[in-house]
Order: sequence, then C-alpha cells, then structure tokens
Amino acid sequence: MSSYSFSANPAKSIEAVRALGQTALGNAHELAQINYQVAQELVSTAQAKASQLLKSQDPKAALELLQGESVQEAIALIKEYQEKIAQVLRDGNEELVGAMDALINQSQDDLKEFVAAATSKAPAGSEAFVAAFTTAFTAAIQHFDQVRSTAQATFANFEKTAETGLNSAQGQLSQVVKAHKAAAKKASAK
Repeated sequence: MSSYSFSANPAKSIEAVRALGQTALGNAHELAQINYQVAQELVSTAQAKASQLLKSQDPKAALELLQGESVQEAIALIKEYQEKIAQVLRDGNEELVGAMDALINQSQDDLKEFVAAATSKAPAGSEAFVAAFTTAFTAAIQHFDQVRSTAQATFANFEKTAETGLNSAQGQLSQVVKAHKAAAKKASAK
C-alpha cells in the first residue's frame, strides 16, 4: 500500500472552501459597512440642507444653497464611495485568486505524489502501462494550469467590468452636474 493519504485531501479542500467563504463573508461585511456609512452621511447632509431650505425666505438664496458647494460635496462623497467599493472588489479578487492558486498547486502536488507512489511499485514488464498512466496524469496536471489561466482571466475581466461601471456612473454624474450648473446660470441670469 502506498504512503499517499487520500484522507488528507478532503481536509485540505474543506479548509480551503472555509477560507474562501470567510473571504466572501468579510468582503460582504465590508461592503455593508461602506453602504451604511454612506447612507448615514447622505441622510445627515440631506437633513441639514432641508433645514436650511426651510429657514430660507429668499428663493434666490435657496437656489444658491442647492448649487455649487453642496453639489461638489455630493460628488466627492459618491466618488469616495465608488473608490471604496472598487478597492474591496480588488482586494477580494486578489484573495480569491491567491486561494485558487493555492488549491490548484496543492491538487497538482497531490496528483504528482499519487502518480509517483502508484508507478514506483509497478511490477517489472509494465513499463508501457506506467508510461500511459503517467502520460494521462501529466495531461491532467496541465489542465490545472488551463483552469488557473481561465479563472485568472475571469477575475481580471470582472474587475475591469466593475471599474468600467463605476467610471460610467462618475461620467453620468459629471453630466448631471454640468446640466445643473447650466440651469443654475440661466436661472440666476433672469
């Protein structure tokens, strides 16, 4: 019987899955905290502005209150929020890629150890079988590298897509600000 232990593999796999689950849970918790902080800030800012608007008797002063600095503050808050979200996504992807690489490396090592143990005790005259067996498992090991490459490309594409979405939202926000400023100029010119 070989010294290769099949019982060690499931334990490592379970531990790796648990670690991935912890990473996902930690990222979800961090995203929830960011959302909560932003919501608190937005509600606080909205209450302060509403209070100022209610106190204002001059419509022009009310219009000025809704322009300029408050809009810039909102934009800064949204950009900060988006940057925090993007950072959490990047960090999470890096952790997942690292964990995936570790799992693939461990699987490759386990498979190599299995093949070495199985072929080391082959009886004389079974060289053709050993060569075929080794070739088949060598091909399987190479497939692990293809899986790794595909997964890394998937994570990279996800990150790019998320960043593109965030950049698009910032671009749309900039357009809204420009339109708001143009409307404010027209209103103050009248």
